[in-house]
Amino acid sequence: MATVIPVDDYSPILVGDTGNPFSIYVARKNGYISILGATITMKLRNASTGVIKACTGIWSIDSNDNGKASYAFQSNDVDTAGSWEIWITIIKNGAPVHVDDGTGNPKILVINPLPAGV
Repeated sequence: MATVIPVDDYSPILVGDTGNPFSIYVARKNGYISILGATITMKLRNASTGVIKACTGIWSIDSNDNGKASYAFQSNDVDTAGSWEIWITIIKNGAPVHVDDGTGNPKILVINPLPAGV
């Protein structure tokens, strides 16, 4: 099992905020995992309602082969307030790289509603 270490300034955000990409670092205890040539997909699961959203934007994998990648949120990804579990799947050479936050849990993206009148 691999660990995904996102830059921890990814959450909270406001509904509709697509300005900052979600960044990950795929690591094991001995260092990063090469994800060059991998396919990365992500789903968000609402922690309260169980609603699942498939994130359909494009992942950018760092060409320096350092285990880093980023995802630019699409408007549909972040259109609903709530606490969303981030489920990432990485397929490399036909095999999945299972990822979590290092403690076996998904990271949580908190999407806050816009203030009234905005």
